[in-house]
Amino acid sequence: MGFDSKSEEFHRALGQLVRDPEPIVRRNAALALVRFNDPTGRAELVATLKPYELPAPAGGEIASTLKARSQIARGTLLARITQPDGRELEVRSPLPGRLEQIRAPSGSKVVPGQTLLTINSDEESVWEALRGLALVGESDDLPVAEQYAQDSVSSDRIKQQAALTAKAIQSRVGGGSQPVKPTAH
Repeated sequence: MGFDSKSEEFHRALGQLVRDPEPIVRRNAALALVRFNDPTGRAELVATLKPYELPAPAGGEIASTLKARSQIARGTLLARITQPDGRELEVRSPLPGRLEQIRAPSGSKVVPGQTLLTINSDEESVWEALRGLALVGESDDLPVAEQYAQDSVSSDRIKQQAALTAKAIQSRVGGGSQPVKPTAH
């Protein structure tokens, strides 16, 4: 049933999962909704293309040895928070990608909900989100697709998909920016 684009029961379940507290669940549901030609997960596809802000699950003092730009897998230990009562809480990555920015360095005090760090999506997630937006994206999504098409850091694969996504959105909704060509290295 996981890939059945005709099952209304599965379609309804995906509509619920796109609001799940876990970002990986939301992303997977958003991609699966595209198979139904359902744009309900569009905002999550766009969010995949932007840095994910990881909130502190509790208050306390941060301990971490990771450096910005580190590649991380889902489940990677990112930090430990020593809470005021002395208990230690592990903070693990909810997503694969690259640790982009550390906002709460080791030794700093944090409060619940404060952004600890930002994570950029891994290449496969970016590629899949761009593919999904090619089918359900709107003109508001053109700037993020165009950014990836012109980004000097993106791989050729990502640049090509981003250009195709921008072109698909433009042809489907009309207007918007001029067609984007991926830049060469």
